[in-house]
Amino acid sequence: YGKGFLMVSATPLTRSSYHAGDDFAQLRSARLKKLAKR
Repeated sequence: YGKGFLMVSATPLTRSSYHAGDDFAQLRSARLKKLAKR
């Protein structure tokens, strides 16, 4: 969290664009939830 990252993906498909849309949606949701708590 110190660098501003909410989540780090570390899976075999991390560099693949196969799940990029889903990963982006999850990251965006997590970011919005964190911002809403402020």
